[in-house]
Amino acid sequence: MIAEIARLIHAQTGKRVLCLAPSAELVVQNHGKYLASGHRASMFSASAGAKELRYSVVFGSPLTVKNRISAFKRAGNDGYALVVIDEAHGITPTVQGIIAEMREANSNLRVLGLTATPYRLGSGWIFREGPEGRVNGEDTARDPYFAKCVYKVGARELIDQGFLTKPVIGEINATGYDTAGLALNSRGQFDAEAVDRAYHGHGRKTAAIVADVVAQAAATPRCDVLCRHGAACAGSAGKPAATAFSHRHRRDAKGRARQFDSAFQGARPQVYGQRIGSDRGL
Repeated sequence: MIAEIARLIHAQTGKRVLCLAPSAELVVQNHGKYLASGHRASMFSASAGAKELRYSVVFGSPLTVKNRISAFKRAGNDGYALVVIDEAHGITPTVQGIIAEMREANSNLRVLGLTATPYRLGSGWIFREGPEGRVNGEDTARDPYFAKCVYKVGARELIDQGFLTKPVIGEINATGYDTAGLALNSRGQFDAEAVDRAYHGHGRKTAAIVADVVAQAAATPRCDVLCRHGAACAGSAGKPAATAFSHRHRRDAKGRARQFDSAFQGARPQVYGQRIGSDRGL
């Protein structure tokens, strides 16, 4: 979606587009999707191992862009028309600072954010006005960065349109992890220590869950299997996937839990826009 938005805006305006993502993995992924469309793009992320601005569409990470912000403060036809923010619910002061400085060169710079989790504990919705015109007050949206949610689509719609695989609920054939002690912090995330306590050091339990998921995936062609004990694994007929994912978390080779965003958590991908100035000069 980000790649297509960037392509369309560049094609329509002839101007540059900057796409920001909070991690090197997302920068590389979004950049790859754009290249897959048959167009060229630059990548500007030290953690991803590339810092070049040859092409008009740039995929970058906030800290690397901030450290070279002068290169992004372009005006006129060579300037930036749009900044796209991936994982927009986690917009940081660094990203806001980048946008503020870029607007010094182009007061009509547009900002578009995408996220599947538009509500933050402690501050509420990240946008003031919903797509249906409903306005969120300060009691449900405390000083939101985005002016309006311009589009939203639910998981059910994406499944019906063929963009997501229909989930199949498997039987519980293994004991699940004890996640009763997990609680969201003020940022709407799980603390690493609490995650480690819930998932680390349960080798036999993990092995049993993985074996159960792989067995169910092998019997379910071209399907994502979600087991009620919290594990998910993607596999195809005769070729079960080698990696098993737990609910929002996964383990690396050293057994540490890592956050994993599943498309089957009632996620509702949404797009947000900040409208500053007139529509002319985009």
